[in-house]
Amino acid sequence: MLRQSLFAQKDAEYKKINEDPENTFTVGHNKFSTWTEDEIKRMLIQTPFKRNMTDLSKVKKLPTLDIPDTIDWRS
Repeated sequence: MLRQSLFAQKDAEYKKINEDPENTFTVGHNKFSTWTEDEIKRMLIQTPFKRNMTDLSKVKKLPTLDIPDTIDWRS
């Protein structure tokens, strides 16, 4: 019953978002549609990428000069 209730809440939320004519996107269900907020938070805290990105001093800036407008990735 808990998972069904969570799904119904998210379904109502998604319908409201999708009915907004100002939005240029749509949202829908995925494998997290029946997860509680606590379950999602625990998963995000345990994600290694999330932990590593907190130290922005390690982010390397790439050069942006002389970037072509198009690239043929096949070659």
